[in-house]
Amino acid sequence: MESWATTGINDQGNKVFIYISNVSFETSYSYAQSPDFFLTMIISFTLNEIASIDKVTFQRVKQFMQSLKRTSTLISESGEMYRIHFFETQREIVNRL
Repeated sequence: MESWATTGINDQGNKVFIYISNVSFETSYSYAQSPDFFLTMIISFTLNEIASIDKVTFQRVKQFMQSLKRTSTLISESGEMYRIHFFETQREIVNRL
């Protein structure tokens, strides 16, 4: 994930946008879209995951995540200092486990 954040490209060559939010959630949201497919994933408290292919759910989560961009920092391809600090902090957390 760190290399994706540095280059802004994943292993398949697709563009990725990774943001750090200053708003703390106990839930992770992600979505993927193609012309014929909509996938929404919500992970709550690291153990429970919900996946949906419903287009309405997809649109709502996407709209919510888009609204978070205004208060978040883009760390893919830019924001080097924030990116370095973020991944150092993540390593420290993992090492304490």
